[in-house]
Amino acid sequence: MRCLAVMVAALLLGACSGTTGQTPSGLGLPQVSVEFPANSAPGSTHVARLHVTDPGPGGMSSVVVAFSRTGPSPGASALPPPIVDVGFAQSNAAISAIHPRPVAVSSDGVVYRFGGLGVGKSTTISFTLKVPRTPGVVANAMVVYDGGHTDRARGVRLQTVVGQ
Repeated sequence: MRCLAVMVAALLLGACSGTTGQTPSGLGLPQVSVEFPANSAPGSTHVARLHVTDPGPGGMSSVVVAFSRTGPSPGASALPPPIVDVGFAQSNAAISAIHPRPVAVSSDGVVYRFGGLGVGKSTTISFTLKVPRTPGVVANAMVVYDGGHTDRARGVRLQTVVGQ
């Protein structure tokens, strides 16, 4: 699983850098965005709505979503604590519900595989998340990639400020 985490981190770095929006083989990178409250009460629960679109060419054989740690906020130097940290037994204490139901979950509960997505099609995946009780900025990277072409990856920042 550590190998997968390293691969996801490498993909995230590439997905967040200036790119043409395509892989070297010409496949389009997924278009991703996330909706989540900018501010949260300590220990509160909120829904993160992840929107994914396949721009083509070529459909996505499966949509994979991976949570990972992320870098500091602009102007900050410290890494923020994660909202979603590593779990175990295909479960994660920070995630209370997922819709639609994933086809597969990694053993550490941070990588989720869903069905495929056709060219030009969009989907919304909802994760019900419990934010930490520690005040301040908490954040994750959510990396979305095609399960059949892992170089088709793009990341988005999931962040909230836990009230003090």
